[in-house]
Amino acid sequence: MSIRILAFNTATEACSVALLDKDKIYTKYKIIKQNSSNHILSLINELLQSNNIELIDINAIAFSIGPGSFTGIRIGIGVAQGLAFFRPIIMLGISTLETLAQGAWRTQGAMSVLTAIDARMGEIYWAKYSLDESNQWLMSEKEIVLPPKDILERIRVLDQKWSIAGNGWEVYPELYQENKLYLNPCVVKLPLAEDMLPLAKIAIKKGNFVKIENINPVYLRDKVIK
Repeated sequence: MSIRILAFNTATEACSVALLDKDKIYTKYKIIKQNSSNHILSLINELLQSNNIELIDINAIAFSIGPGSFTGIRIGIGVAQGLAFFRPIIMLGISTLETLAQGAWRTQGAMSVLTAIDARMGEIYWAKYSLDESNQWLMSEKEIVLPPKDILERIRVLDQKWSIAGNGWEVYPELYQENKLYLNPCVVKLPLAEDMLPLAKIAIKKGNFVKIENINPVYLRDKVIK
C-alpha cells in the first residue's frame, strides 16, 4: 500500500495544501491577506473531497515549522495537532526555507539555492542550501534572520553559481543588484505545500518524526510579527 501524505503551509501569505496519493500529487493554493485556521481547513477539505479521500486514509501530515509569520506558523501547527489528535499518524515538521529550495529544484533544477523571505522589521529569514548526491538538502550554515546589509556581505564572499528563491529578493533588490555573483532568476517567491512532499518522504525514510506534544516552531527571533 502506498503512503498518503497531506502537506500544508501557512507560514506566509501563500496558503497551500498538497496531497500525495499513489505517486500522484494534487494541490490547492490561495493567496490570503490574513491567515486563519478556517482558510487552511477549507482548502484541506476541498482537496480531500475532490479526490474522494477521508482524513482517516492519510498516513502522514507534513506542516511548516517556520520560519515565517508567527501567526501563520502557530495556525499551521495547531491545525496539524488537531488533525492528528486521537489517532496514530506520522507528524513531520518541514522548514519553510528548505521548502523554497525544493521549489527552486522543481522549477529550475537548481542544486545550490540562496533562500530569502521578508521577515519585516527590515530583516530577512536566510539560509544557503546545496543538494547532495542522495537528493537531500544540506545547509552550509544554520537558518538565520539578518538585515539586508549583513546578507549582502555573505553573498559577496560566494564564488559559484546560485539560484535564488523567496520574496526577500523582490523586497530587497539590492541583494542582487549590488554584488558581482551570478544569480539565476527567482522563480519561486513563496513556499508551496507540493514542495514539502519530497522532503516529507525523505523524513519518513530517515524516521524524522515529531510527537504531537513536542512540536517546536522555528521563529528565529523573539519579536512577534503577524
